[in-house]
Amino acid sequence: MRSAFMFKYIIFAVKHNDNSGMNLTHVWNLAVKFQAKVKILHVKPSLARQIEHNHGYFFYDFEQEALQEKLIQIKQQLSIGGVEVELEYVTGDIEDVLIQQANQPDCDLLILSQSRRSVWKRFFQANVLKNITPHIKRPIIILPNTIQDKKTS
Repeated sequence: MRSAFMFKYIIFAVKHNDNSGMNLTHVWNLAVKFQAKVKILHVKPSLARQIEHNHGYFFYDFEQEALQEKLIQIKQQLSIGGVEVELEYVTGDIEDVLIQQANQPDCDLLILSQSRRSVWKRFFQANVLKNITPHIKRPIIILPNTIQDKKTS
């Protein structure tokens, strides 16, 4: 039986503060099934967006080095079984970057990882999804975060 969808290029958008690694199995299974290339995309908000989101305060991202190590580990895990993986770090407005990346001609699928966060952060994430979905002309998969964060337990 042949699938109606052929995903050859998958973008997996990850954030520094979630457990995206727990969804690697799903991404890896899709990549292997469709022999697809995977781009792991991390969008770091612009300085202006960080200040706006933090009510006028800017917090230096001490976790940048840890994030890069985490993304390299994710890349190594996904590369098992011959999956071709690339990393891309982008600074900008999250919504704009996701729309631009997902609408590239070679992108076939956008995968997002849903956070288990506070009510405010879930509201913010829901607004991002509401704002980007009308503008993305590709399928979007939103994977649930399968680990409860320490902050919400």
